[in-house]
Amino acid sequence: LYAFVFKVIYKLPPGPPIEAVCLGGAIGTLQDKVFVASGSNVRGLSKKGKQFFSFDTTMAETIKRMFISGVDLLLTGQKSISHYHDCADTDVRWFPFTSF
Repeated sequence: LYAFVFKVIYKLPPGPPIEAVCLGGAIGTLQDKVFVASGSNVRGLSKKGKQFFSFDTTMAETIKRMFISGVDLLLTGQKSISHYHDCADTDVRWFPFTSF
């Protein structure tokens, strides 16, 4: 028999549901910052739960998956992949006949 105790670590204000969660941070350091994606927005939270980053992307669809490496951010939607470098839109690819 197992008993689980759930503890709230981060609490976000009401808004669109969270679609993706990813750990990130500066390259070569501990990846201890939490990034969450909801709608077309990405937010960053510190270890203590304070929001330190908010970025409204140019994606036309809801973010489904996210990968962060240093200042590079890769986001996928249902039919697109977007790459941002230091919050600047670097590349977008559309795949109209597939879904990820």
